[in-house]
Amino acid sequence: MVSNNGRGQLIATSARSNARAIESPVTQPLGNPDVAQLQLAQVQSIRLACTNADIASLQIRTSAGNTFWSHSSCFPYTCETDTKTCATSCADPGGCAPGMDCVGGRCVFPRTFCSDGHTSMNSRGAKNNCNTYGCDPVTGLCRTVCTSSDQCNSSVGALCDIPAKSCVLP
Repeated sequence: MVSNNGRGQLIATSARSNARAIESPVTQPLGNPDVAQLQLAQVQSIRLACTNADIASLQIRTSAGNTFWSHSSCFPYTCETDTKTCATSCADPGGCAPGMDCVGGRCVFPRTFCSDGHTSMNSRGAKNNCNTYGCDPVTGLCRTVCTSSDQCNSSVGALCDIPAKSCVLP
């Protein structure tokens, strides 16, 4: 079992091969240090790896020839190739798992919103002027039809042609 401590490090707490478990010293009762020291002595090597863009892995080899792997998802971040651990912040969308956006150093689900009554914007900063239509505050997208003039871009004086369901300039 491996967890990310939130500071870019993977912490191994146990490993299991078939039905036999090898526990690390941090999970052993404090009253029996000899058992913990014996099990720690069995660890021959520990290797970190990024097995995928957003998967950090830990490989433990024992002196008995056993190899244990543990994989941890870095979602919503990626696995940093230099440290082989999960990132805890981002500088651009490349530091986020596929499909996520980097906003203010954090990986977030992409979203669309209205930056004003006639401009649609997404979390990456791309803007779309809605022209004669208004921006729908529920979806964050430019409207493409109207049923009343309050759904049109009032800053340019657009009105709704109700039979045509279109925002038009008078």
